[in-house]
Amino acid sequence: MIFLDEVLEFRRNVLESIATPLREGEITIHTGKAKSTFPACPIVIAGMNPCPCGYKGAETSATKCTCQKDRLARHMARATGPLFDTLDLQVVLPSVSVRDLQTTPRGESSATVRARVTSARAMQASRKAAGLVDADCNAKMSARDIERAVTPDTEGLRILSKAVELFGLNGFQYGKILRIARTIADLEGSEAVRTPHLAEAVQLRSLDRQNAASREAV
Repeated sequence: MIFLDEVLEFRRNVLESIATPLREGEITIHTGKAKSTFPACPIVIAGMNPCPCGYKGAETSATKCTCQKDRLARHMARATGPLFDTLDLQVVLPSVSVRDLQTTPRGESSATVRARVTSARAMQASRKAAGLVDADCNAKMSARDIERAVTPDTEGLRILSKAVELFGLNGFQYGKILRIARTIADLEGSEAVRTPHLAEAVQLRSLDRQNAASREAV
């Protein structure tokens, strides 16, 4: 697992070097005249502030975002490139008040979540065993696998088309949303990918939406 704290402070060439094994599933190391290639499937988690001052979306009587629109747009423009496209889930975490910390009930146990994930992975393995797809998990699905395993309903296709139009999504991002929707359906134990699954998948691509808004602001 790799955790990139304040990811926007990393040099772009470093971020691009991390994106390569995520896309290709392997890493090549050059040592002198020798070159060695190894399988690589890291879990990458990246954190960043919502704006240069850090207060966007968390305004209180004591704190307020002071960033101008052009400065905010430049900040979000840095959250682009191969690595950010490759990250499956892009989630905005709201600030948590002291009251929420004191009153929020405990969530699901790790055992409950593990059982749901295990069941979802079994569904994915069964699709490969049945010859429907070549990949043994959704993250590895090719475009052909996606076409076979993800068949959205009419309303789901409408939502997906609207997202592509509004956010200017490319083919890579389009495929990401379909893989995420397939996984959400698997976690629910659903063989069909329905409208709510696609809608949630679009919501889990926050940077795509924010970058589209930043482009409009500029």
